[in-house]
Amino acid sequence: MTIPQLIISYFDQNKNLVWVDYNFVKDAVRPQRKQNFEFNLLTDAEINVLNNDMSNCYVNGLPNQDVAKKVVPTRNATFSAFQKTDNALYPYIKLETNAYIGNPK
Repeated sequence: MTIPQLIISYFDQNKNLVWVDYNFVKDAVRPQRKQNFEFNLLTDAEINVLNNDMSNCYVNGLPNQDVAKKVVPTRNATFSAFQKTDNALYPYIKLETNAYIGNPK
């Protein structure tokens, strides 16, 4: 069984990343199947950025800059993946899935 995690990225009017949220699909799904799901988007919650300095962030024990140099150049970031919303604070979102294997035997 796979437990799909939905990753929701929220973007402002200028398509700058503002917030990343997640949601687990309630019931496990077999990889070869499709399943509908529902979730609530952020509505009126305004995000206050306390600090956007990434120098003290680590990914799997490695400094963020080391990981970014290896990963970011290969990313295919495109504005075509954005979904338009009716929210004035977050007019664009991007949906991605991350699959977790449940009960591997």
